[in-house]
Amino acid sequence: MEYLDSTALGGNLFFKNYLSVRKQVEQERQELINELSDFKLAFDKSAIVDITNTQGIIT
Repeated sequence: MEYLDSTALGGNLFFKNYLSVRKQVEQERQELINELSDFKLAFDKSAIVDITNTQGIIT
């Protein structure tokens, strides 16, 4: 990881930009988690899953 001298980039401006990007990434991550949760819920409601033993008998 490369570290930059924040004073060379305007100090606070660099830090604020970093926080802004991080906040956006976290928001996108949460949106993806919500979308996956919606897919899982839809799949769980529409799928019938049986658990069987080795002879094929539902347990």
